Amino acid sequence: MRAVRRLVIKTAAVFCLFFTVSAGFVHAAFADWREDIGVFRIGIVVSGDVQGTLSRLEPFRLAIVDALEMDVAFFHTTSSKLLIDALVRERIEYALLSASGYAVAAVRCECVEPLVIPRSLDSTDGYHLVGIVKRNDELNLERLSTKRIGMVSPEGVLGEEFVRYLLAREVDISGNSRIFFSSKNTSEATQRAFADGEYDVLFGWSSLTGDPAEGYSRGSLRQIVENLRRPARNYRIDWKSSAIPHRPHVLRKKLPGEVKTRLRDALVNLYERNPVAYDAVEPVYGGGFTAARNERFSDLIQFLGTFYSVVPEEDTQSTGSIELNE
Repeated sequence: MRAVRRLVIKTAAVFCLFFTVSAGFVHAAFADWREDIGVFRIGIVVSGDVQGTLSRLEPFRLAIVDALEMDVAFFHTTSSKLLIDALVRERIEYALLSASGYAVAAVRCECVEPLVIPRSLDSTDGYHLVGIVKRNDELNLERLSTKRIGMVSPEGVLGEEFVRYLLAREVDISGNSRIFFSSKNTSEATQRAFADGEYDVLFGWSSLTGDPAEGYSRGSLRQIVENLRRPARNYRIDWKSSAIPHRPHVLRKKLPGEVKTRLRDALVNLYERNPVAYDAVEPVYGGGFTAARNERFSDLIQFLGTFYSVVPEEDTQSTGSIELNE
């Protein structure tokens, strides 16, 4: 009986030692990446009221604190160029960038990856560049030089050079230097000029989701319908790009997998679990976050990688017609 009791005690001691050692390893693994990072730094662009912006974003910072169980701080700067530089040089772990801002970072260094992108209320997480014509007209890409072309928001990601790049992948326009894009002072004025016949073609954007009879859920055609009271049936979309994602949340690629998993899970569920934190960081797109993939940004990455040969040295806040602050 004593022998049996001693065997039981020894066995229990071995199990206690095993679980103690295992718990030690688990604790060490739990602590290592947090100790290596120290403070998890989130980069943002702030113009104007810094303290007001940081106060508005505080619910989001606390949500990331809960997700990672570590200290989180904002790194604020005044331009996308400086923010991209901080991310590439590993001064921060995380950044809120525009789609083209992420593309610039990806061109500079294969050390970044998108984590999530926001969805609009129509459940879309991006938009298409589109060419709009009158119902009885046709958008012949090979004859663009004969058309009067309007462009919505020439200072935005819908910039002329990017549209030219996308068109050139479908038809040879290299020898057609007479293609000219024009715009008014505002998007609405450009749309009105198109609706009034001043332009033959309007390059704008669309969700391409929802009822076509209403101009789809969002975009230039929808704005023509709503703001100018022109029926959507008077027009048609005759060219479209692949979908361009909304602005992503971006990580340094070599961060530990657990960090990425924790953040992705927290952000994908943020809209339902913590709407205050979601609204604090994403006041424009009200449909929650969805997981992002690098492939979704391939058009922008290829464009910036081929069109601009010296991206790292240029002012990446406004590279040509590509504005990084969407």
